[in-house]
Amino acid sequence: MITLQTLSDLHLLAQEMGEKAVTQPHVENLLKAFGPLILMKQRWLQERERKRVSVAIDKHRLTEGVPLIEHGGFFHTEDPWDEAALFAVAAIFQGFPEYGVEMSVLSEEIETGRYKIDPLSVTIQRASGFCVFTSERIQEVNPIVVELFSRFLWRLILCSKRRDCESEMRHLVWSKGYCPVCGSYPQLAVLGTQEEKMLCCSECGHQWRFSAPYCPYCENEDQQRIRLLGIDGEEDGAAFICLECRRYLISTGMSAMCRHPNSDLLSLGFVHLDMILQGKGFMPMAECEWNVLYPDAHANRSARDGS
Repeated sequence: MITLQTLSDLHLLAQEMGEKAVTQPHVENLLKAFGPLILMKQRWLQERERKRVSVAIDKHRLTEGVPLIEHGGFFHTEDPWDEAALFAVAAIFQGFPEYGVEMSVLSEEIETGRYKIDPLSVTIQRASGFCVFTSERIQEVNPIVVELFSRFLWRLILCSKRRDCESEMRHLVWSKGYCPVCGSYPQLAVLGTQEEKMLCCSECGHQWRFSAPYCPYCENEDQQRIRLLGIDGEEDGAAFICLECRRYLISTGMSAMCRHPNSDLLSLGFVHLDMILQGKGFMPMAECEWNVLYPDAHANRSARDGS
């Protein structure tokens, strides 16, 4: 149910996107493309606020480093896959109107039930391959569009699941660099005092404290191979880099997170750092649409807009 508070929160988020497009013109095209997806994800979570369901938590398995998604019973056939799928179609159409024909095909396939989700395979295949379209019409859709749809659908469901268990997870101790809810790696680190940092999951949006003295990705403990790299002229952003696995994690201060609490929007604003670091031969700990598909998305949008 949409409330006045929901509309207010969405308005503030949209307003923040507009301000970011002005203050950071290098991400304007990305905001046009992915802004609607960020807004729709927020709307989805707020609409489902009163529809939470309990998720069984095996605290012993968590202490062994096993995320909730692998405990069994995390996904159910009763989960709102169809509802989330139509949400995903609507969001992608807003951000990528050039995919209107493809979105019409996907919408028809969903509404007529000509696709299927295997919840048991989701934990194994992650954001790829769990959604299977059963008619030949899917051949009319660009595979990149299907991938974008699948990834966004995956995130909507995961974010909903994270909301279901976040109160129970809040007080549990987790020392791994991957998310205790869905097992994904972080897209952003928020630096606190001393050695402690908050890691923001790239998929479900869960945030957890991480103070271990090793790389979150490969658990390399050699401090000579781990660095926090500042970028000239960048006030809020830096990068944690590991010379062992050649992965990086965009990092920012707590003040930046307080000013811009949406981790997706904050992460998107640092895409120029992604390009610098990938140019130096590093790869992100977590791949998302704007830090890996960015060059293609930017080129397509620039060509369409004549910019």
